[in-house]
Amino acid sequence: MPKLNSPTVRIGLRIALPALAILAGTIAIVTVSLNRMAGEVNEVARMLTMRSANAAVQSALRRIEVAHQDYADWDDAVRNLYGKISQAFFTENFDDATEWTILFDTAYVLDEDGKLLEAARQGERVRLPLDEAFSPSIEFLLNGLPDDGRTYEGRSGIVSGAWGLALAAVGPIVPSSAELEPPDRSRYLVISKSLDDAALKAFAEEFVLTDLRFVKPGEQVEDELDLVDPGGQTIARLTWASPMMGTTAYAQISPVVIVMLSLIGVTIIALILVAYRSVVEIKRREDQAQYDAAHDALTGLPNRVELLRQVANTIADVPGEGAHAALIFLDLDGFKKVNDVYGHDIGDRLLRHMADEFKVICDNRLVARIGGDEFAILCSTTSHWKRQWYSAVGSSSASRSR
Repeated sequence: MPKLNSPTVRIGLRIALPALAILAGTIAIVTVSLNRMAGEVNEVARMLTMRSANAAVQSALRRIEVAHQDYADWDDAVRNLYGKISQAFFTENFDDATEWTILFDTAYVLDEDGKLLEAARQGERVRLPLDEAFSPSIEFLLNGLPDDGRTYEGRSGIVSGAWGLALAAVGPIVPSSAELEPPDRSRYLVISKSLDDAALKAFAEEFVLTDLRFVKPGEQVEDELDLVDPGGQTIARLTWASPMMGTTAYAQISPVVIVMLSLIGVTIIALILVAYRSVVEIKRREDQAQYDAAHDALTGLPNRVELLRQVANTIADVPGEGAHAALIFLDLDGFKKVNDVYGHDIGDRLLRHMADEFKVICDNRLVARIGGDEFAILCSTTSHWKRQWYSAVGSSSASRSR
């Protein structure tokens, strides 16, 4: 287990852990923010698509209302559809229009009491009763319409009748100008256009709705729009594929964010390593300085200062009976002659050799060089001097001797 004051622990507690915590927090914040942003964008896109789908249906209803007014609020329609209906006029204007199916594909002309007079669907005459053709819900559109022969009011809705779902518009047939004498009571025009897959495809292209379709019975979908008839009954549901704009943006920006976060992480780790190496180097220099201050540079043995410190420790540890300590001083006879005859280099080699021999002979006792050719040996039954100290001294001396 590393000591609390070791470089690794200090770097970890003071630099590495805070830096890594900041990095982890940054990654978490960026990731959560991007996910939240993607979710919000997806939700906004979902709501906008919902509005587009509703706008598509409402736009279709407005168009068929406009088409209805063009055919019902018209002097020629009053001249030819009141009294005895002009078959030529009906054929030219309604049979042909329903055959083209551009504006509508079905047209019904009702008398003053709402009874069927003429009807055409996709270019052919039909006699199917109104409530069967458009379901009884069509009556909700007809009820309350003006019947004074001069006031126009158009209504529209979605119905489900004999020919499936349809956009329907109803209203009285009235003159468009003041010059034409209005009838006493109104007749009514009902037109419709099928709301089928082809119509949905056109809606999808116009309003940019992906995969717009009807919901199948029993199908569960995330996004849907209820189609309600004039009576308030849901007769169908539309669904579509909501654009996942946020997810798409997240997928596109994620690689860039990952690269940026990776660069930040690499930079932080590099700074931690640099700081670690600096602290280790500082610690190594401190240890070396302490070692050099307590040891002789030539032999690697403890110096006078270290000897005095060890003597003080030994005296403090030998207070009772039965504990003994001794300090032996010795020097080398004739060492000065060796220096004078063979030179100082040979003298230094001799001192290092003698230091190594003293360490071997004295085993785990403290051997110190206190100056010149003078040495001291500290012997104690409670010696604090350990073999590992000698190992450090020995390796240092060996490196110097080489």
